[in-house]
Amino acid sequence: MTQIYQRVPEPPAATHAFVIGCGRFPALGDAATRQSTVAGARAVVRYLLDHQDELTAPLASIECLLSDPDSDAGADQLDIGKFANDPRADDGVSAATRANVEAAGMAWLSRCRPGDTMFFYMSSHGVAEADLSASGLLEDVLSNRFNQWDASLNIANLATNLPVIGAGACWVFLDACQELVESVLDEYDGLSGVVLVKASIKKITATRVRSLALAGSRFGQLAWGPDSRDPPYFTQALLRSFEACVDRDSNGAWVVTGERLLCNVPKVADAAFGYSTLDVEALAKFANQATLVTVQNARIPVVVRTDNLADMAYLTQIEASDGLTSIKSAPLQTNCFLEVAPTGTEFEARPTFSGAQAYRPAKFHANPCAQIVRLLP
Repeated sequence: MTQIYQRVPEPPAATHAFVIGCGRFPALGDAATRQSTVAGARAVVRYLLDHQDELTAPLASIECLLSDPDSDAGADQLDIGKFANDPRADDGVSAATRANVEAAGMAWLSRCRPGDTMFFYMSSHGVAEADLSASGLLEDVLSNRFNQWDASLNIANLATNLPVIGAGACWVFLDACQELVESVLDEYDGLSGVVLVKASIKKITATRVRSLALAGSRFGQLAWGPDSRDPPYFTQALLRSFEACVDRDSNGAWVVTGERLLCNVPKVADAAFGYSTLDVEALAKFANQATLVTVQNARIPVVVRTDNLADMAYLTQIEASDGLTSIKSAPLQTNCFLEVAPTGTEFEARPTFSGAQAYRPAKFHANPCAQIVRLLP
């Protein structure tokens, strides 16, 4: 079963999602096993379900494929609890194989009506080609000895071509490496993996919509995730950015925008989690200017640091005040985290140290999408 959510009747303008998490790769060996990739896909599905009516175009359908290394092939489960509008008879989901991606991708694309929103997320291993294309690997990669890399999905192609089907907005996210693999680079005609949408140059140039497409790694570099069953670092930052990368819309509501997401996910990662080295790269030449979701209680992450990291061990508390409200936080490892509403208000962060360290209060403005505050002696 590939479809895990179906709303009937569909909203007038709807979001159709396709989510892939692949962490089981029989031909790559045990070293390639990743629980975090499947955890990322589950977290994204949970987010879509939890915010189905806050999405700018309410959720209408989800296609989902999981290859969970903790399950036997053919026994994958979604495992996020029960929810409404689930058309399945049980909790089973189909694996992230080439055949299933082609079938689920066709079903996903076929649901798009003019003006609908298309949402795509994939977490897996990934490779890059010489033309800078990024591809996510599927469970049965290397299993075809005559075409070893055919079980891959070209994400850069999807990001470029997806808008031509008539969508009003397109969101494409890849949490995977863009690793340079010699046998991939040696393919003289490129990878012949899955291409979900083919489009002519004329169609692309005639289409005003562009995808907001982000990868959690740069060309030629690696993506990272925890060894635990938590989502990869880019996915964690992305989901937090769906709350923090906001602007006011014409009605005064906080909405997540493609423009904010394009440049600010790394800063959110740093301020919210201390992931200061997260690499994020755009996979499409231009960015989606649409809005993704309305945030009822927008909060931006704030991290307070000293240039001498050793002094952070003596920091016992930060109190941030705008003159009306006060927020206190205890330190977490080498970072001290706060959350504030993104109102632009000026705050003063006042540190409390144990020992002889002395740092002055620091001011910051609560502007989206995150704030990194450095204390000075």
